[in-house]
Amino acid sequence: MKTLLFPDPESGTPAGAVPVDESLIIHKPTLPRKDDDIRDTGRLVSDHWATQAQILLVWITQPQFAQLITDYTAELDQRKQKGASRSPITDALDTVDEQIDDAIPYVKGYIAGKYGMNHASAHYSVFGIVHHDGEWQFPVDHNVRKESLQMMVDAIAAEGFGANEFGTAFWTATQTTFNNLLTQANTTDEEVSGKVSSKNQMKQKIKKVLQSLVYVLHGNYPDTYRATLRTWGLQKEDY
Repeated sequence: MKTLLFPDPESGTPAGAVPVDESLIIHKPTLPRKDDDIRDTGRLVSDHWATQAQILLVWITQPQFAQLITDYTAELDQRKQKGASRSPITDALDTVDEQIDDAIPYVKGYIAGKYGMNHASAHYSVFGIVHHDGEWQFPVDHNVRKESLQMMVDAIAAEGFGANEFGTAFWTATQTTFNNLLTQANTTDEEVSGKVSSKNQMKQKIKKVLQSLVYVLHGNYPDTYRATLRTWGLQKEDY
C-alpha cells in the first residue's frame, strides 16, 4: 500500500496522508511485449545506435545487437511459417476423423448381424471401440485412436468382415492416411515448440539490451531523456 499526500486546496500544503492501493495504479510499459513489436523496436534502436558511437554497453556491441535482431527476425518468421503449415494438416486429420466416425455405425451393424443386438457390445472392445460417457465410441484422443485403428484392422479381418464396404480395404487405407498425418502433426508441433523456445530466448535478450539502453540514455541525458528515448524508438504510447 502506497501513501500519497494531497495538498490543502487553500494553502497548497499537504493536508494529510491518504493510502492508495498500488494495484490500482496503471504503469505504462517503456518496452514492447509482443513479438512483432520487439522486432520492430529492436530494428529502430539498432539503426539509431549505429549512429551513436558514444553510447556503449560493456557486455554487447551494436553490431552484435544488430545480428541478434536479424537472427530473431529469421526465427520469428520460421515459427510463423511452421505454425501456418500445421493448419492444413489439422484440416486433413479432421476429415479422416469424420470418415472414421461415420464408418463406426456400419461396423457396429456388422457385429450386431453376426452376434445379435443383445450381444454386440460385448465384442466392441476387440475393434478398438471403447465405452465412454455412457456410449460406445471410437477414441477421440489421436494417440489412442492410432492404437484402436490397428485393433480395428485386425478385428475386421479376424471376424470375417474384410470384404465388406467398410472392411479391410477401407480401414487399412484409413489407418495409413491417419498415421501419416499424425506423424506430420507431431513433427510440426515439435518443430514449432523448438522455434518458440529459441525465439523466446532471443526475445528476452533483446529486451535486456533495450532496458540497458534505457538506463544508459537516462543517465547520459537526464534533462532530455524522454525525448531521447523517443528518438531512439524506445518509447511509444501503444505498447
